[in-house]
Amino acid sequence: MADASQCHPKVAEFAERCAVGDALNLVIVGEAGAGKTHAACAALKAVVAKRPALALFASEPDALCEMRDTWGSRDREDDVMCRYAAPWLLVLDDLGRSCPDQRALDMLWRLINRRYSAKRPTIFTCQYDRGPLAARLVAGGGDPETAQAVIRRVMDDERAVSFRAVRP
Repeated sequence: MADASQCHPKVAEFAERCAVGDALNLVIVGEAGAGKTHAACAALKAVVAKRPALALFASEPDALCEMRDTWGSRDREDDVMCRYAAPWLLVLDDLGRSCPDQRALDMLWRLINRRYSAKRPTIFTCQYDRGPLAARLVAGGGDPETAQAVIRRVMDDERAVSFRAVRP
């Protein structure tokens, strides 16, 4: 695995800022094969090396699937939400990969908003810019307002370090 110094300069910037306690999102956007996940893992490694803390890596489709499996059991739903919301650092890989229905979009909103409100850094990889991401988030039946709320929390210009990954 590459270290942050071998990736886009914004990976090292994110790691440095998180190490001193800044609550940021790192948003890596780019086409398939551009090295988004590789850069996300390098960022995770760099942050945890400078500020040892509980960290979790998950794909968005897998996280949503796990959340869906808890529906009908409030205790299990809360446990799974805590699994993703509680770690100090979370990598949510492939945001927008699934097209969530309204209930899954609401769960995604709750997760991202909980982390945002708790000032926990999150690393997102995504193949889509804002407009196409919004379209993906509503394609499965999610409402546009919730989709835009998710995007604002992820890509908030004041709390996000963003860059476009390009194929080597």
